Order: sequence, then structure tokens, then C-alpha cells
Amino acid sequence: MMRPRSSDRTAGYADQLARLGADIRARRRGLRWTQKRLSDEAGVVQSVISRVEKGAPGRRGCHISTLVAVVDALGCELVLSELRAQG
Repeated sequence: MMRPRSSDRTAGYADQLARLGADIRARRRGLRWTQKRLSDEAGVVQSVISRVEKGAPGRRGCHISTLVAVVDALGCELVLSELRAQG
């Protein structure tokens, strides 16, 4: 059995991050909050909110604790659904 190439696996992550970012943006807009307001509530800088909403956490990635803080500030919870073994 062939293992998926790293780029195949990361493409799935990118799709998931894009969906999460869209959900965060929709919730923020539903609350009529600016990115600055959300960043203040979550205790992060505004550029983090922008990157998260774009599904592009940056070169260094995004800590799960940062995502939890953002989601918590929105009055939501982050639910991780599954763990899959590789190979």
C-alpha cells in the first residue's frame, strides 16, 4: 500500500483550516464584531485573526491554544472529531 505524499495530507489540513476560518468569520460577523474586537477578546493580535479566518495560519502555524482562545471568545467550542493513524 502506498502512503500518501506529504503534500496530499497537508492539502486535507488546508481544506479543514479554510472551513474553520470561514466558520469563525461567519460567527464574528454574526456578532457584528470587528477583527480587532475579536482579537482583544481572545487576547491575540488582529493579524492572527486575519490569518485564521483566511485558513492560512502563517509559516509558523497556529497553536491549538490560540484557536481555542479565538473560538472561546466567540462563545463557541472547538470540537476535534477524529484521530487517524498514518500508514
